[in-house]
Amino acid sequence: MVKRKKNKWGPKAKERWCVDCGINPQPGTNRYTPGNNIVVEGEPFVICLQCRVLENGTLLPVCQTCRRITRAIEKRVEERVEAERAQRERARLRAKQAERRARRRELWGSSGSESDEGIPPSPTPSEEYMDMIQAEADMYMNSPGPGSD
Repeated sequence: MVKRKKNKWGPKAKERWCVDCGINPQPGTNRYTPGNNIVVEGEPFVICLQCRVLENGTLLPVCQTCRRITRAIEKRVEERVEAERAQRERARLRAKQAERRARRRELWGSSGSESDEGIPPSPTPSEEYMDMIQAEADMYMNSPGPGSD
């Protein structure tokens, strides 16, 4: 409103308004709306989207007070999204486990009505390694020592 067409003696000088009138317009007039970034003499201002207060020094469309509330809401939404993602992951793992059980039943020839309790679990790599170490130890312990007949 200080430079160009809307300056004091410019051709559109009658369209000028003060910041106060821009924030609180008269009925039937069109002025600043919530979320507008306004620069007044080089200083950034914004009208908060939620409380509609003019906030100085920020270009975000939400003031500091409302931002705290918004962050709390966003945190709850993020937690809910994370919980839903974890639930989907658990369901995917359960489906994968059920598929492995079905393949194991087919491989060992058990019917679907029997439980998996009769099938021993597959050994883990660490258990296989320990079995190998134990077999070597048994072999050395049972072998005749040097000098024995």
